[in-house]
Amino acid sequence: MERMRREGMVKDEEIWTTKMRDLRLWASYRGQTLSRTVRGMMYYFRALKLLAFLDSASEMDIKEGVRELGSMGRDVGLGSLNPERSPSPRSLSRASTGFLFKGHEQVTSSMKYTYVIACQIYGAQKAKKDPRAEEILYLMKHNEALRVAYADEVSTGRDEKEYYSVLVKYDQQLQKEVEIYRVKLPGPLRLGEGKPENQNHALIFTRGDAVQTIDMNQDSYFEEALKIRNLLEEYGRYYGIRKPTILGVREHIFTGSVSSLAWFMSAQETSFVTLGQRVLANPLKIRMHYGHPDIFDRFWFLTRGGISKASRVVGKGRDVGLNQISMFEAKVASGNGELYLSLSGVEKVANSNNNKALGAILNQQFIIQLAVWDFLTMQLQLSSVFYTFSMGTRTHFFGRTVLHGGAKYRATGRGFVVQHKSFSENYRLYARSHFIKAIELGLILTVYASYSPLAKDTLVYIAMTISSWFLVISWIMAPFVFNPSGFDWLKTVYDFDEFMNWIWYDGGLFAKAEQSWERWWYEEQEHLRTTSPWGKRVEILLDLRFFFFQYGIVHHLGIAANCTSFVVYLLSW
Repeated sequence: MERMRREGMVKDEEIWTTKMRDLRLWASYRGQTLSRTVRGMMYYFRALKLLAFLDSASEMDIKEGVRELGSMGRDVGLGSLNPERSPSPRSLSRASTGFLFKGHEQVTSSMKYTYVIACQIYGAQKAKKDPRAEEILYLMKHNEALRVAYADEVSTGRDEKEYYSVLVKYDQQLQKEVEIYRVKLPGPLRLGEGKPENQNHALIFTRGDAVQTIDMNQDSYFEEALKIRNLLEEYGRYYGIRKPTILGVREHIFTGSVSSLAWFMSAQETSFVTLGQRVLANPLKIRMHYGHPDIFDRFWFLTRGGISKASRVVGKGRDVGLNQISMFEAKVASGNGELYLSLSGVEKVANSNNNKALGAILNQQFIIQLAVWDFLTMQLQLSSVFYTFSMGTRTHFFGRTVLHGGAKYRATGRGFVVQHKSFSENYRLYARSHFIKAIELGLILTVYASYSPLAKDTLVYIAMTISSWFLVISWIMAPFVFNPSGFDWLKTVYDFDEFMNWIWYDGGLFAKAEQSWERWWYEEQEHLRTTSPWGKRVEILLDLRFFFFQYGIVHHLGIAANCTSFVVYLLSW
C-alpha cells in the first residue's frame, strides 16, 4: 500500500479499481504462477541488454549509467514489480548522447534470446474467451521477447480435423497478437504424457545453439542471469572425448518458508539435484534429463527426438503439502525403479573402476548440506518423522515398480497447498505403502516383546527395537502430524463420517476411487493384472509371510498349550 501511495494512489479503495492489475501482479509474484516465471525468465533479456551495453560502453558511459540508475530509486529498477513501469532504454538519460543504451542493445538481445511458453490449450482458451488467455496476451504485450506455442485444432469436415502447432507473439507496432508459424501435424499432439509432449512440440520454435527448460512454478534472478555468458562457455570445453550436451543448473526453492514440510523439501534440494545429479554425471556416467532448469545443446537433441521422453515414466515437482510431496516421491521412486531395470549391469562397471571419488561424495553429501543450527531446528520440527515417512514412500513404489513395472506420471499440482486433508484421502494414499506395513511391523514387535527372552530386560528391548518403533510411529502418525488441523475435534468428526460413507458407498460400476472403497481396492490391485508371471510368483511368495508368521505364533510360542496339531493352526485363523 505504501508503494501504491508513493506512485500516486490517493484512496485505499483504488486498490480494488484502478490498481487492481498491480494487486494481482503483487499476489502472482508471491505464488507459483506463470507471471512469476515470465518475470524471472525475462531477466535474461535484460541481462543481455546490459552485457551488450558494457561491451561497447566507455568508462565514462558506465559511470554516468550508474549515477542515473542510482538516482531513479529502487521502485523503478531492474527488479520492478510491474513491467509497464520498468525503465526502457530511452528513459535512462546519459550525458554524452542523451541515452544510457545506444540502441543496438535491444536488437542484439532480441537476436540472442527468446522465451517460448508451451501452452497447448491457449488456442482453446482464446476460442472460449477465457480470461486466462487475456492474461497471457498481457504478458506477451509487456515482454517483447515472449512467444507462445500452442496446439490448434481446425475442423475441415463433418468428422475430420486438422492439427497444427502454432507460434504467436504480440506485435508492438500493430498492437495485436500475430501468428509467426503454423506447422501442420499428422495427428493429435498428445500421444504420451502432456508435459514432455508440450516441450517437444514447442522445441521447433526455439532458435540458437542452447535451450533451457523451465517449469511454470519456477523463478530466476537478475544476478544469476548475468552469468549466462560464462555458463554457455562450458559448451566449448571437452570433458573427456566429447563436449557436454546437457548443462545442469542448480535450483533454489523459494517455497521453503511456507511450512515445515516445504522447508524439509527445500533442504533436500542440495542432495537431490546439485550433488545427486553430479554423482550421476561423474563418475556413474548415467545422468539423464532431470527436467529443469537444465540447458541443452539444442542441435544435438533435435536430431534425437527432442529433449523429453514422451512415454509415461516420471515427472518432477516442488510441493508444500504432505500429499503432494508423497505423490512426487512416488513418481520419482517409480521412475528410479524403471531406470534400475533398464540399466541393470551398470553397477558392475562402476565397481570395477574402484572409484574412490564416488564413495567420498556419497558419504559427504548429506553431511555438508545442512548447518548445525538448521539441523537442530529441523529436528524440533519433527523432520526425522517426515524423512522416515518419505523413505517409506520411496521404498514402496521403487519395490513395486521393480517387481511389476508400471511407473507413471503423477500430477502433484501447484500452489501453496496448506490445507486440511480428510482421513479418507490420507487412507487412500498411504494405506498400502505405510499404514498396513507399520501395523504389521508393530504386531511383530509386540509379539517379540511378549515372548522373547531378550525382551525381559527393558533396556535391552528398547535398545534393540527403538528404531523399529520409531518407524512404526512415523509411518502411522506423520499424515496426521503434518496435516493442518489434523487433531481438531470437529474436523476429526467430519473425517470419520466421510470415511464411513466412503467405506459403505454403493455407487455401482461407475463410481470413482474417491467415492468408493471397492473401486479404490480394484485400482490398488491393477498392477497385479498387468505384471509378468515372475512378478506374480514373487508377490505370492511375499504374501506367504502371513502364514509363516501365524505358524510361528501357534507352534513355537506355546499359545496353544504346546499342541502342534494342524487343526489348531487352522482354527487360529
